[in-house]
Amino acid sequence: MTKKKNTKKQQPAAKPQAPAPKTPSGHIFLQVFVSGMAVMALELSASRLYAPYFGSSVFVWAGLIGALLLFLAIGYHIGGNMSRAGAGPDRLFMLTLAGSVYAGASPYIAMPVMSYMADRAGFFGNMLPGVLLTTLVALAAPLILFGCALPLATGILSRGERDAGSVAGMLYALSTAGSIIGVFLPVLVTLPTIGTRLTFLVFSAAPALVAAAGLARVKWLLALIVFIPYGIMAHAIPIKGFAPGEKMIAERETEYNYARIVKQNGMRQMTIDQGWLTYSNIIPGRLKTDSYRDYFPLAKLLSGDPDYPKNVCILGAAGGTDARILKHTFPQTKITGVEIDPGLIELGNKYMELKAATDRIVISDGRAFLRADREKYDLIVVDVYNQSYIPFHMATVEFFLLVRERLTERGVVAFNVAWRTGDDMRLVHRCANTLSRVFPSVYIRQMAPKTNIILFATVKKTPLEKMNSVYNAVDNEYIREIADENPIPLQIYSTNNKTNEVFTDDLAPVEQLTDDTIKEIAEYIRSSGS
Repeated sequence: MTKKKNTKKQQPAAKPQAPAPKTPSGHIFLQVFVSGMAVMALELSASRLYAPYFGSSVFVWAGLIGALLLFLAIGYHIGGNMSRAGAGPDRLFMLTLAGSVYAGASPYIAMPVMSYMADRAGFFGNMLPGVLLTTLVALAAPLILFGCALPLATGILSRGERDAGSVAGMLYALSTAGSIIGVFLPVLVTLPTIGTRLTFLVFSAAPALVAAAGLARVKWLLALIVFIPYGIMAHAIPIKGFAPGEKMIAERETEYNYARIVKQNGMRQMTIDQGWLTYSNIIPGRLKTDSYRDYFPLAKLLSGDPDYPKNVCILGAAGGTDARILKHTFPQTKITGVEIDPGLIELGNKYMELKAATDRIVISDGRAFLRADREKYDLIVVDVYNQSYIPFHMATVEFFLLVRERLTERGVVAFNVAWRTGDDMRLVHRCANTLSRVFPSVYIRQMAPKTNIILFATVKKTPLEKMNSVYNAVDNEYIREIADENPIPLQIYSTNNKTNEVFTDDLAPVEQLTDDTIKEIAEYIRSSGS
């Protein structure tokens, strides 16, 4: 009888499992912890690094977070493959050390890329391409290398008798705990005290130190000296270059912004972040600043009362130009300035005459202030542009309902809407429609440059005839001067034949509407030399 041939395919011999690491497990756990801390600290620091060039809009955050997740995912994949191939602790520490060295250099690698892309923002129409390219060049390498740490450490520690699930759970918990510290420590401590570039240095040196100690060789500890020139450069190199004819007076990273006080063509200016908007300016020997801020006193034309206004609130006091003009025009008026950034207030007091022009300064978000405040104002000025954008929560129906609650019966709100070019009035119309939902009369004042429009709205219905009669009777020299620059100082706004869309807390696509004009604005700035 013939034996039946065994056709069952023989399985290859199992690959011998790599031995458990000789490096103490605690050192590997510590490496994962500090790597998780570094990743989050680098992300938050990068948002501040980008602000002087790209601002800090939703597009900047979307580009930064999206790129970070992509590069970490690549790192996780590479680290998993290395673990499968049997890579040991030395590989983990070498990769982390390399990522740390690159991370410390990231601010200096990023600066020329940011400068190049910011100058071409108009070509792309928004800041997102610049953010993505900068993140690719400056942060992809360290994020990928740090991303390798978690799966590689999991594989190393799972060798031997350890349960892989238990090891993975412990490592993910440690990495997340490190990430939590990496969120709060930069925001609360290092960014406001030592600045962005030294924060990069601190949080890239921490995993490097752990990695060098893990390699347990003097030559790797000596590799940490590469961080010394990074620290020197942080103090020696300006955060951002100068425009032609511009002289730096002061430069500061505040809690919310990168701010500069500069002197150009005899004029002193406060700019923040990418510098497209001048937050305050002083021309020696003149009250007027040749900006939209000159025109907020036109609110007087919407009230026939001789003592108007008695009490003024400025949301977005910044350097103090609004307050200085209003105080000079209405000397008996009490002026409250509200500004979220205490650093801007300090610069404004020191360089821009803010303190002399205000009776009260409050550090607060404008909307939060109005919710908590109980005073009534004759005039509320909303001058809150944040880099290139209006903060959306201060342009909605719900916000202006709150504004109306804080106005007297003769109250007026004045709202600056910038970044209008050519015939594209969509942003202006939507802001005006939003005001019209809350106030019975809305007036519009277009500036000579095409980039600014001021909207005025009144608590009481104010016919055009009343405004014209006040205009004819007003004896305030400054108001006559700015009103006479235009045969029609204010025009009533009507929603007829225009879109009735408004901004609400639920739907306020401010950035999208503003982005559509950035290309034209960039061209305008270049052609005007401003």
